Amino acid sequence: MVLAPGDGKTSWSDTFGGAGLAGVWAQASWATDTMSILQQMVSVDTSVADAAIVRDALTIDASAAYTVEALLIPWNGAFHGTYDIYVRLDNTTPAWQTDGVRIRVTMTGSGGVYTGTATSYVGGVLDATAGLTAGVKTMTGGTLTGSTARPVWLIASISSDTITVTLDGTTIMTQAFDAAQNGLRVGLGMETTVAAGVNLCNVFRVQYTSTGTVTPIRSMLTAGCDGNIFNETTYGRMTVVSSSLTTRNDVQLGVAQSGQKLYVADYGDLRATAEDGVIAGAGNDELDSATYADWTTLGIDTDDDVVVLSDCSPSSADGTYKITTVASGMLTLASAPGAATSCTFRIERGPKIYDPVAGTISLWTATAGQVPTGCPLIARHMDRVFLGGADIAPGVWYAPRVGDELDFDYAQVDSRKAVAGTASAAGVPARALTAFAPSSDDYLIMACRESLWRLRGDPAFGGSLDALSQNIGIVDMNAWCWGPTGELIFLSLDGVYILPPGGDSKPISMSREVLPQELLNFNPDTTTINLEYDTHGRGVHIFLTAESTDQRIHWWMDWERKTFWPLTLTADHEPMATCSLQSVAIEDTGVIMGGRDGKLRRPSFLAEDDVGVSFTSYISIGPIPLSVDGSVGTLISLDAVLAEDIGDITWNVYPALTYEATTKVSSFATGTWVGGINGTTHSGGRGAAYLLKLTGTPGRRWALEQIIATSRDAGPRRIS
Repeated sequence: MVLAPGDGKTSWSDTFGGAGLAGVWAQASWATDTMSILQQMVSVDTSVADAAIVRDALTIDASAAYTVEALLIPWNGAFHGTYDIYVRLDNTTPAWQTDGVRIRVTMTGSGGVYTGTATSYVGGVLDATAGLTAGVKTMTGGTLTGSTARPVWLIASISSDTITVTLDGTTIMTQAFDAAQNGLRVGLGMETTVAAGVNLCNVFRVQYTSTGTVTPIRSMLTAGCDGNIFNETTYGRMTVVSSSLTTRNDVQLGVAQSGQKLYVADYGDLRATAEDGVIAGAGNDELDSATYADWTTLGIDTDDDVVVLSDCSPSSADGTYKITTVASGMLTLASAPGAATSCTFRIERGPKIYDPVAGTISLWTATAGQVPTGCPLIARHMDRVFLGGADIAPGVWYAPRVGDELDFDYAQVDSRKAVAGTASAAGVPARALTAFAPSSDDYLIMACRESLWRLRGDPAFGGSLDALSQNIGIVDMNAWCWGPTGELIFLSLDGVYILPPGGDSKPISMSREVLPQELLNFNPDTTTINLEYDTHGRGVHIFLTAESTDQRIHWWMDWERKTFWPLTLTADHEPMATCSLQSVAIEDTGVIMGGRDGKLRRPSFLAEDDVGVSFTSYISIGPIPLSVDGSVGTLISLDAVLAEDIGDITWNVYPALTYEATTKVSSFATGTWVGGINGTTHSGGRGAAYLLKLTGTPGRRWALEQIIATSRDAGPRRIS
């Protein structure tokens, strides 16, 4: 969500781009040196005895909590020294050994082991606050998840005089410090203590409430897990929203933002349905039915469920109603429909509204008409929130009045009225809707599994619904994403397609030509499908998570080359939901993956493993001809040049008499290459062609610069 909360909360961060430090930084008075920029990271090595920098004063409101954060990066698979965050420095003369606290974490080696201390001075004297020993608090040491060196956030959270320190999400210290420290300057320090090592920091960030004027816009990640809604109270940290209402937790739920509220298409959990309902009671607010002898056995939830009445006699009772109480012989509704001698009813989950400013979750109920229930699809287009795809009317879409998400009165006659329709040709039954894909207010793509429709303009004011394809559609609600220039990228029953920008042409096949079988005919009932465009990697993640925990192949589509690369994930890491987060905090921008285990993760070029889980990466090059058609050749030698500072690479050669056979034969020769220029390898191998397979060291990145292969003709091919 993108919000304008007006609460003064803001953040400042430095991702260390450019050739040198930004002008807001100055070398700390106590340090012997400053820091250097190395590939968008601030760095020090053993040539620097002690490096520290202090930031110019920020307009931090000391009465509110704030955080000071650093993203620490290993180099060449290991950490190499100490990493410091300085807080509570004097506003005029920042010197931590006069007034301030140094948060120091020490990490060396590749095993992820860490220790830490917090040292505090007040008026040039070591802090004597309870819990400190000679001004020092020893933090709880430990080992990073997976026992590997990987990128981790070191965070100091300051609330009044108490500082809480977390490393990689684990709290390692909570301690009060002397109230006489009232400075708000902050800083960063690093020292390399391992020979030939390098200390790196990718991001330094302060999140705070400002006493001045700040940019009102703020991004906020929102997620659902185990029936709860979580929001990002500060960048990078999720907090559960307290509410008696829940959301369904066994399927993906669609959401749409309108204004500063999030509309959640919660649906399903049908509790009861029949055509023999009766509305009676002293207040004409009690529902009973001969079909159900005991309402208390149906699992009806008064917070999450609603009663939908239709075909009532009289019709004035039609509508959607909240439930107050559930008794054995009746349901009491929150408002009175009026007496009705007969009606059709459904009791099921109602859609929700999350208000992040108020911190509330409520049922989405209408002030006019009734909010459609049972709809898994939702999207905002032309200032309307569209719903669709309900089991009882799968081909129907609904849209409330323009600018009023609570008005579903279709009987009005003006051009802003609520409206409903189908994605089908005139006189033809509508197929089930499977996805909504809004392109801002230009057009809305409505998809079925076998067809694609474009709604251009407002449906109640001259808009048009046109068929773009009667054969190709989108298989599921999140099996699509927008590309970098406005193209719609989606998975159909026939593989990956794109719809060019503007939505005025037919969809174009992208995967069938290079992957004839791998991306065909996926069943969304047993596979959770998510597509996300990655702006950092310039490609498309195609996540295909099986209903079971059996691992399956996911795909990465290189957008520039239009090539497809298979990948697997640890079962717990496989995403059940994804989001392409465009954060106001640039360092948080990226694809967010919600795993089976309920944790949020993101792909990162800085990481060399999957949160402590090492994986194998490889590439098969070829088949490469060894001679002209009808002849064979001999591979004489290989000369390889690899990137510097990488893990070792294992190479294997697979020669054969046919191109296909190179993918099936055993390795003829193998060896290891290291970073940089490697010596000539006399591999050998005879055939019509060969396959060269390169496999990286698990848990280490690697890159290839050049391979020179030398071969010679060995005569005609013979059949043995």
